[in-house]
Amino acid sequence: MSRFNVSTSFKTNKNKVFGVSRQAQKLAATEISLAIKAEAERLLNLKVYPPASTPGQSPARRTGTLAGSIIRQVVKTKVGYNVSVGVAKRVPYGTWLEVGTTKMKKRPFLRPAYDRTLKKANLIIVQALQRELRKAR
Repeated sequence: MSRFNVSTSFKTNKNKVFGVSRQAQKLAATEISLAIKAEAERLLNLKVYPPASTPGQSPARRTGTLAGSIIRQVVKTKVGYNVSVGVAKRVPYGTWLEVGTTKMKKRPFLRPAYDRTLKKANLIIVQALQRELRKAR
């Protein structure tokens, strides 16, 4: 992944979660990562170049390479899962657009996608847990 990525940890306290399997935690973390990726891709396809995006807006789509380079990763930790979504190293301008440069103001797409998805994270987690509990019956 590039130098910039958004990440969050999905943790549970064993004493507070009743019979929730690691598989349910992994499923929820995976679904959150997929939701962040999908939202970032949606933001990158809102506007087609020309005209170029203005500072503060998500970048306008030219070829679709940037949207196609968004990658995600779910890593198991001691207490849960870490979710990361970023841009592949082969597309360095993704980082430049996200955080800006000395000559260009930022045109974020990952951070807004992350923020919008986290508002729905509780619902995503509950739905994943409900599916796992139904499987256990």
